[in-house]
Amino acid sequence: RIDRVEDTEARLVEAVRVEPGIYERSSDIETNIVVTQFVPPLPVYSKFMDLPLITGDELPHAPHLASTAADWPGTAAVYASVSGSNYELLTTVNQPATLGEVLDPVPMGPCGIRDIANTVRVRLTRGTLANITDEAFLAGGNLAASGDGSPEGWELFQFQYATPIDDNIYDLSVLLRGQAGSDAQMPPVWPAGSVCVLMDSAVGQLNLPSSTRNLSQSYRIGPSGRPFDDPSYSADQFAFRGIGLRPYAPVHLKASFWPGGTSFEWVRRTRTDGDVWDGGDVPLGEAFEAYRVRIFKDGALLRETVVTAPTWFYSAQDHADDAVSEPFEITVAQISERFGAGAEATLTVA
Repeated sequence: RIDRVEDTEARLVEAVRVEPGIYERSSDIETNIVVTQFVPPLPVYSKFMDLPLITGDELPHAPHLASTAADWPGTAAVYASVSGSNYELLTTVNQPATLGEVLDPVPMGPCGIRDIANTVRVRLTRGTLANITDEAFLAGGNLAASGDGSPEGWELFQFQYATPIDDNIYDLSVLLRGQAGSDAQMPPVWPAGSVCVLMDSAVGQLNLPSSTRNLSQSYRIGPSGRPFDDPSYSADQFAFRGIGLRPYAPVHLKASFWPGGTSFEWVRRTRTDGDVWDGGDVPLGEAFEAYRVRIFKDGALLRETVVTAPTWFYSAQDHADDAVSEPFEITVAQISERFGAGAEATLTVA
């Protein structure tokens, strides 16, 4: 084997003696190798969900995460950073969530009773849906979330029946709307294009410390086999308020008119152990009982006060001081030591 040739007054050749057999094709070599085209990993589609307590055992301050992909990578990795650099692995997701798109507008529905008037037509990205029995339905089965995709814009609802309409398209019917206090997030209409997520075991919480509440962080999510700066990773930046800590909106807000003014009463709800049916009132669920009461006229705030019982008297003198005339609005929100004022109940006094 000639390795080097130098032409000068004389030709100098450097060579090595080798066995000829090393250049012969071996019969053990695979000859029909198929070269396939490289397919880059596809992005992982994710939704962060700042939700109320569902079972009561969740971290009340931590968001949920639903992730899926057209070609699931097996495991997705979630990285977080406060500064936008020095990302650290937060968790991994081993199972794709069942996500879909709402195809038709869904009007607001009743809370506390079955909604048999509305149907949610949804097209799934992946996964399947199924009917459940009455017992499973009333025990909390087939829980889903419908929303605009923002961290706080989710209504939790249940469906008893999932009727296949076409490939990956289902009609969800016999609904329980505004579950777990999410009636505060129910708009007059969920428009077509809203996101729908099945709240099963594939949707987990991020194990964030409570110190990260209201702290804006950057998140990157993608195939775990790739580095976090790979093009297949999606990037988001959010700060989560911890909706699991938010008090529910009071209910049964009513006004009684007296010669000396107007009396308002309401019934509080609880975000913890509210399904205990042993009698008596539901647990307070907060360090203390307090409510923020506000009076509005044509959108302008006229009066705000804090009371420690589910009643408030708006005296005739206060009416005169506020120069308020009917119609006007009163809003009531329960106050949490950690969250502040929760969701509001609203009554128009006319």
